[in-house]
Amino acid sequence: MDGPEKDGKPVLYFVSETKGTEKFSKTGRIADLKSELRPDEWRRIQCGAAHFGSRQMKKLGALEGVDFRVVSKSADLPG
Repeated sequence: MDGPEKDGKPVLYFVSETKGTEKFSKTGRIADLKSELRPDEWRRIQCGAAHFGSRQMKKLGALEGVDFRVVSKSADLPG
């Protein structure tokens, strides 16, 4: 699936929120992330996944072609 474009160039939506999550940083499993966050922190992540859509979290979003991902390091971002 191709993402959104502006003037023929791909658009990157970058939303960042940092959390100290040791277990998720090692495993990358969403279940580990959920267990390490407070309920309000987890809800913010769920809202982002619902808004943008997330294959990782199995959510369809309002913005077609955008894939919301939770990563633990910048190297996991799309290049």
